[in-house]
Amino acid sequence: MIDRVWPEGRQASLIERGPLGTATAPVPHRRLPLPTTSPSPPIPFPTATAHLPPTLSIRAATPADVKRLTPLFVAYRRFYKLTPRARDTATFLAARLAAGEAHVFIAEVGERGTAGFALVYPSFSSLRLAPAWTLNDLFVVPRHRRLGVARALVREVTRQARARKVAVVSLATAQTNARAKALYESEGYVEDIGFAHYDLTVPRRAGRSGR
Repeated sequence: MIDRVWPEGRQASLIERGPLGTATAPVPHRRLPLPTTSPSPPIPFPTATAHLPPTLSIRAATPADVKRLTPLFVAYRRFYKLTPRARDTATFLAARLAAGEAHVFIAEVGERGTAGFALVYPSFSSLRLAPAWTLNDLFVVPRHRRLGVARALVREVTRQARARKVAVVSLATAQTNARAKALYESEGYVEDIGFAHYDLTVPRRAGRSGR
């Protein structure tokens, strides 16, 4: 994706088409090599409290949460008419979380269980010379929708990004997804109308079309 710069305080929207606007396929991000000197300890995720609806809590997932997250990701895949692939999904999530290649925030509603999740892929902005995040996946379990869960997850991503000095959070949603667009715009996201966004499905074999 070509890097972009927006005026201070504005956010661009770029990556996915989901129940509330999310990405159909994770965007790969190359991890930078670790420094040879002793690295600083990872920044802990602050605990969310004040901005959440009553009984709703949000926390950062760990590899131990893969079993809890897998059914939600399977439902998320089914929304896109994809095969469940539960085992592959669990393996993928475990690898991303263990390597620090993704941040997943879990929303839980009292004793009613897991209500949804937001998955972020960390990257960098060359023009901003700063960290950048892609809000790649956002999903809320049907029985928990219209309770403010999606908004709480979006706000939690913003809060965590601010704590980590992330310069921009990008996402995308379908042009026809009016509810998602209204949510994101009300949270400060600005539609990118100045740049064309392209995807290339990489051919599995040389000479085959990417489509």
